[in-house]
Amino acid sequence: MDILSFGWDVIKCPIATNTQSGVNPYKKKHVLETVEKALRNSERVICYFHWGYELEEYPLPYDRALAHRLIEMGVKAVIGCHAHRVQQIEFYKGCPIVYGLGNFLFPHQIYWNGRLKFPDFTKKELAFEITENGEFLTHWFNYDIEGNRLMYERSEQIIPEMNSFEGMAQYSGMSSSDYDAYFKKNRHHTKMIPMFSSDESKFLYMIKSRFVKYRAKAIDILVKMNLKARKK
Repeated sequence: MDILSFGWDVIKCPIATNTQSGVNPYKKKHVLETVEKALRNSERVICYFHWGYELEEYPLPYDRALAHRLIEMGVKAVIGCHAHRVQQIEFYKGCPIVYGLGNFLFPHQIYWNGRLKFPDFTKKELAFEITENGEFLTHWFNYDIEGNRLMYERSEQIIPEMNSFEGMAQYSGMSSSDYDAYFKKNRHHTKMIPMFSSDESKFLYMIKSRFVKYRAKAIDILVKMNLKARKK
C-alpha cells in the first residue's frame, strides 16, 4: 500500500526543494501524475491532503472534484485535514473521502503565548479506520479544554450501502455544479476569501491563489504591529 501526502501552498504549506524541507505540493497536475505513477506499482493507494480553509464546515468544490477524480483513477481512499473541525465523510464509487479529521494537534491556549482559542465546534474529533478486511470504522472523540485531553465517545462501523451514519455528507451524489451552489450558500467564510470552484480555470486559480497568499501576509503584518488580533 502507498500513502501519498500533499500540502496546499496557498495555505502556507512550504513546498520541499533540494535544499529545504517542506511538503509534496498539492498542485493538480503534479497530484495526478504522482498518483498515476503510484497506481502502476501498487494495488492500493491512499491520498492524504492538507487542504481547504480553516474552520470551513464543507470542503472546497475544487478539492471535492479532485477527490472524485482520484477515486475514478483507482485510489482507494482520500483523507483530508486543515479545517480544524470535523468535515463530512462521502462515499464515491464505494470508496471513502474523509474531508476533514478535526483539530487533534492544536490544543487551546497553548500557541501564540497562550492566546490560541478555537470555536466550540472544533472540540469534536474524528479518527477514521480502514481495516485489513476493508471495513470502515469511525472513532469519535471530544476535546476537554480545561483538562487538555481527548475524551473517547464511541465507535461505529460504516456500511456505505446503508447510507446512514454519523458524519455522512448530505451532499453525497450531488453534481459538481450543484455542489458549487451548495458550498457558496453554506460556506463558513463569506468575506474576502475566494471560492475555488469545481472546474476552476488555471488563470482564475492563479489569481485567487495569489490573492489568498497576499491576504495572509497582510494579516501577519497587522498582527505583528498589534493592529489586529489573530483569530481562529
